[in-house]
Amino acid sequence: MKRIYLDYAATTPVDPLVLERMLPYYTECFENPSALYGRQIKYDMEKARAQIAQAIGAAPSEIIFTSGGTEANNLAILGIGKGCGGAHFITTTIEHDSVRRVFAALEQEGHRVTYLPVDREGRICPAELENAICPDTRLISVMTANNELGTIQDMKEIAAIARRSGVLLHTDAVQALEEGEVSAQTADMISLSAHKIYGPKGVGALYVKKGIRWKPLFFGGEQESGRRSGTENVPGIIGFGAAMELCIKEREQRRQHKRELADLLRRKISAWQGVEINGSPIHRVDGIWHLSIADASTEALLTLLDLNGVKISAGSACQAGSYRISHVMKAIGEPENRAHLRISFGKDTAPAELEDFLQILEKLLNKLREKKA
Repeated sequence: MKRIYLDYAATTPVDPLVLERMLPYYTECFENPSALYGRQIKYDMEKARAQIAQAIGAAPSEIIFTSGGTEANNLAILGIGKGCGGAHFITTTIEHDSVRRVFAALEQEGHRVTYLPVDREGRICPAELENAICPDTRLISVMTANNELGTIQDMKEIAAIARRSGVLLHTDAVQALEEGEVSAQTADMISLSAHKIYGPKGVGALYVKKGIRWKPLFFGGEQESGRRSGTENVPGIIGFGAAMELCIKEREQRRQHKRELADLLRRKISAWQGVEINGSPIHRVDGIWHLSIADASTEALLTLLDLNGVKISAGSACQAGSYRISHVMKAIGEPENRAHLRISFGKDTAPAELEDFLQILEKLLNKLREKKA
């Protein structure tokens, strides 16, 4: 059976060139970078840090390596919220769980959190953000591109509001890096992840603007300039740097490829009855699309697609195994009695693969509806 992978928002394969760069650091160049004799390893790691910093217009010293996007989000929020008394924070109703649950924990400690609503397309209203800011607001956290909808927020306007108010801004930019939507000029802290751009799993980064009073959460050695203790994942960091280098080099080519796939998807779906595309039609990344499907069950549809060789999800990979409607769908007012599919493609997705998937999906939907009738 032919395998069709359409879950690139969950993870991407490691690019062969990235893997080639990583391999020596598992065997030949295995030394600890903190050791005196690990100078060359340290140099190579700093080169990777510079590659990531350059991609977002930051200084290398402003990049902290982490175990991934989840840790980066936790470090950003808790690094500001830790020990600051009963402060106020602002976020949105469609953030990733690694942001939502941190704020829920802060609320348990006596902090106040405002959760900004979104419109049907998944965008916040800048005026509502401005009105929510108060004298004790410490941090605003708004994701750049939503991992289920693909909707992009107006980060320039959000950044302008934060600057005018003197409030720090964090953004989870994990899904936006390949789109070129990430810049150190529009946030004080930015969370990044390697495995969304054909790098390895288990490595990410947090950009923290120079001068920000930010508290580390881990204590031990003096790695990452004392900001994130623990022996560094050197092969992962090298792989992240290589993936970022490749991402910048191929960015326009990848974006054009995804635009063509998106056009194909929209053209086909527009003729189907009972199927809608969620999210903004304009302000979005081209590689993530979310469908609402009438007269179908998410669980049944995902099971049938899997049996037909299609690897796809309903939403965030972090909620895999749960077929309940997600908090993102609830936030945009999506009814619960519909099936949901997230289609996400990447640089390796062939138009023929997408065509095959759409044919399979259409046949399965017809069968499910016939049974229901």
